[in-house]
Amino acid sequence: MADGGFPTPRHPMEEVTSRLLGRVLDPRGRSLGVVPTDVWSEPATSVTAG
Repeated sequence: MADGGFPTPRHPMEEVTSRLLGRVLDPRGRSLGVVPTDVWSEPATSVTAG
């Protein structure tokens, strides 16, 4: 893990997760608390809703 203290390469999924969390938590530590509902909703629902 990151026990060494030096930055370790992230996995692609980790990058995506960090970007999603970036919508909630600002990189500076501020809590934005504003997340679009479409980000968490499944794409299939909007397609089958037609």
